Amino acid sequence: VAEYAQSLAEHVEGSGVHIKPVGPPLLFDHIYAETEDVDVIHFNYASGIFRHIKLEEWTKFKRPGQKIVMTFHDSSQDMIQRVAKAQLFDRMVVHEKAGWLKYPETVQVIPQPVRMAYLPNVDVEQKVGTAGFPFPWKGLIRVALATKRLELGYLALLSKSDQVDAEKEKKEILWRNPKAEVVTDWLEYGDIVRRLSACLMTIFDYDFSYVGHPLYGISAAVRMGIAARRPVLVSDCRQFQDLKEYEDEIYFIRNGLDDTIRQVLEDIKAGKERKP
Repeated sequence: VAEYAQSLAEHVEGSGVHIKPVGPPLLFDHIYAETEDVDVIHFNYASGIFRHIKLEEWTKFKRPGQKIVMTFHDSSQDMIQRVAKAQLFDRMVVHEKAGWLKYPETVQVIPQPVRMAYLPNVDVEQKVGTAGFPFPWKGLIRVALATKRLELGYLALLSKSDQVDAEKEKKEILWRNPKAEVVTDWLEYGDIVRRLSACLMTIFDYDFSYVGHPLYGISAAVRMGIAARRPVLVSDCRQFQDLKEYEDEIYFIRNGLDDTIRQVLEDIKAGKERKP
């Protein structure tokens, strides 16, 4: 959500529109007071963060003459249709094209971008990299075990969140693979991308069957792997459906993680690896 908001703000400001970030705290009185002098109020809605707030509550921030734009980061197409029909917001933004449903005119598709970063010339090391929030369904343990079996290094750059214990996940990874390098310190976006660029490949092996796995939304973490310009491996699950049109640049894990890693290693050796 933060990556998307920053990228959107940078592009909008580039067109001459002034951006005024508001929050935290995400409190009604605070937001209402801070948005008195704006024309458009834009909210980033993620159900995992704001599930305790009804969508109707967001409309209370609106004053006469103002418009509200709501970006939905992890909502189903059915939900988008219902909210659009209720006309709660002046405009709604989603990341993906509609499937069997046709979005109403008030819904606009703005894909999650890939923010590029400066990449110096580095020596690629014999290790696999990943990054992002360490939720249990992200498959970090599977990658730790696979890299141990294949005798590859493993770099996991974990972001901290009040919704998941990064230090606990670090211990779980190191227990399975003591040689792994697990970083939980806060890193700038560019630093994450540069560290991933020194890896043989980056892996995002999300587990769609895991209880608690979000059924909708897309992955921002994988975009850091894409920005690193190294081979990217992703599981064939809902969070990566927006990458399907780039199968000539992305490896989808369909024949087991170990075998897919071996395939990438062979492709690299032959100089035929897929890279975004």
